[in-house]
Amino acid sequence: MAFLQGLLVHSWVRPLKNIEGKRKAHKNFSYEKIYGLFAFISKKKLLPSVAKVMLPVIYEHPDMEFGSVLTAIDFRKYTMNEIVDQVDFLYKKFLQIRYSETEKAAIDWLMGQLHRQALGNIELTELKGEIENKIRKGK
Repeated sequence: MAFLQGLLVHSWVRPLKNIEGKRKAHKNFSYEKIYGLFAFISKKKLLPSVAKVMLPVIYEHPDMEFGSVLTAIDFRKYTMNEIVDQVDFLYKKFLQIRYSETEKAAIDWLMGQLHRQALGNIELTELKGEIENKIRKGK
């Protein structure tokens, strides 16, 4: 478990450096907090992608409980079906406002609308595949 957490934290060095360049760390911030974050994510059975949104909050507010950070970023647990069920409505909306006729433009726009709900819940590549299938079936 510690090895896996070490790998996860190592893969987040670059995003953390980005945050460090843009924000001032709270005096109580410690890199141990990041290990705790990934332990929390693992315990809650979330995907590590949610850490990208949680890290800036933790960096500025290290004393905040991780559950409260999820609340602060408006995180909610979603299933793949709950997210994909929105595609039909959103696709109709896209057809009304689109600037491009390409399928790629539709998929990119839909991913932009749904990726926030997917973070921590499902892999974005899986979501993209489901969106592609749904759009192709609808044609």
